[in-house]
Amino acid sequence: MYGNVKGTKKQLAKIHTRCKNTAAAAEWVVDISECDTDNPKLEFDCEARNKKSNRKQIEIAVEEHGGFCIHVKNQYDDIIKGAAITIVADGTEIFNGELPDGIPEMTDLPDSELNLKCEYNGQTVEQSVRLTYTPPPYVPQVTVFEIDEESPEA
Repeated sequence: MYGNVKGTKKQLAKIHTRCKNTAAAAEWVVDISECDTDNPKLEFDCEARNKKSNRKQIEIAVEEHGGFCIHVKNQYDDIIKGAAITIVADGTEIFNGELPDGIPEMTDLPDSELNLKCEYNGQTVEQSVRLTYTPPPYVPQVTVFEIDEESPEA
């Protein structure tokens, strides 16, 4: 079994089996975590009695992790524009910045509970949230921060 690792074809595994009635079968699981994620180029070949087959490409469906978008809103259901947002996953800060439109879209994040911190008009509110990752278009996940301010419609 072969795969691309840092752009170079590398042998990932070697599996032994026995032939019976001129046929052989084998099942295996190969760790491809070191392979190039965008182009793993998995292949295999077979060798029996000093004869070797041509390499055959293995077609795999690489699961897309997906992403999410958050609508940061106040208690009046208004999107909070210009708030500073910090997102932490597994103790690592993965986003820190101002949201001019109040809607961050993100991908390639760990599948874990996230801690969101919103700073707006001198107030800071924190909350944990578990996000649902989907392929685009991302399903909005509304996060409501209780911010002391008047509704624009009031």
